[in-house]
Amino acid sequence: MALDLGPELPHRSSGIRPPSKGVIVTRPNPFPMRLFLSGFAGFMLIGTVPALYGVAVPHYGRVFGLDNGEASMLLGAHCIGALAAVVGGMFGLSVLTLRLSFMLVAVGAAVVASEAHYGFVLIGAVVLGAGFGLISALINQRFLAGFGVRGPGMIGMINAIYGIGAILSPILFVWAGGAPWMVFAGIAGIAGALIALAEQGDGRSAASGLPDLRDRKFALLAFIFIAVVIEVALFGFGPSAMIAQGATEFGAARLTSGFFTAFLLGRLSLYWLTRWAGADLLFLLAMIGVVVTCGFAAMGWPATGFVASGAFIGMTFPTFYVWGSTALGTDGRIGAAILAAGLVGGTTAPSLLRLVLGQTGVDALFLMLTILAAGMVMVLWPVITMSRPKRPAAKKSAGHI
Repeated sequence: MALDLGPELPHRSSGIRPPSKGVIVTRPNPFPMRLFLSGFAGFMLIGTVPALYGVAVPHYGRVFGLDNGEASMLLGAHCIGALAAVVGGMFGLSVLTLRLSFMLVAVGAAVVASEAHYGFVLIGAVVLGAGFGLISALINQRFLAGFGVRGPGMIGMINAIYGIGAILSPILFVWAGGAPWMVFAGIAGIAGALIALAEQGDGRSAASGLPDLRDRKFALLAFIFIAVVIEVALFGFGPSAMIAQGATEFGAARLTSGFFTAFLLGRLSLYWLTRWAGADLLFLLAMIGVVVTCGFAAMGWPATGFVASGAFIGMTFPTFYVWGSTALGTDGRIGAAILAAGLVGGTTAPSLLRLVLGQTGVDALFLMLTILAAGMVMVLWPVITMSRPKRPAAKKSAGHI
């Protein structure tokens, strides 16, 4: 912010001359500590939720006498709430603030923790999912705008913090003696405390109404849709593919842990990589890495390829979010549209993959992903090349032939 310090003020002799009259002094923007704390705490909190659903499904099956499919409706209800909230964000609704997001998480988690009736639990999951979607949309948007040139790196770091929450969630479930209501109650309490930390009005969009999705540039959203489908395929079906190729269940579980560790490290690396390369090129690099690692897995090194793929697929969402927000526009509606495309990919991926793998067999997973990612890279490269501004041609020096 530029400040005119006006007339020279009396000062003690210090060997340092004060600014002359009328000089404009530019000072760096202060570090947004409140945003930093609420963002890190919020992303770690919502990171615990999807992983907790996964380990809680058998518990709800026993408590309410449900089969596995009925108990799994919990995750579907969560996704419906998240998608509805993010679509609301696409309209630029001013009521959708960070404080409201934490309030929804607190109320939804408390309802899920009550275990009063499974229908009641599903309603709680919808509300919790809405808070989840809003926190993801608003924090990503605020970090990109609020940290200036550090924004792209901070996007990678905040999404890595989400991964830490996902790793901690099953540990908390075990510490709670296999009682998910205790963990959900803790989530509700922490979210309630974070309401006061969130700045009022966070995430309010200056624009309102649905953005013009007929613009051809929104076709870029197909890239994050496909990237999320590949991500879900890797962590959802990768262990089964390795078991089909001879790995034990225990071995597949250890490799899955390695995958998520690499996933976390890949996102953390973006804090430094974004200083050296643009988000579009890092997204392309990540997809090339997916092609190479899945190719290794398909050619007979499934363990090495699967674990290494975690680092590259982990980089895709943060880098695309930064690239897409620059290419499509920086208001909150665009960020919500990017998240909506990712949520649609994550929601539809299991059904699409079951349909395809039912015909090919799960052991063909890595070959299928190699082909899909390679096709995406072939389209992505010319799109990035055409979208980048052209450098002006260097002027020829005098006498140059």
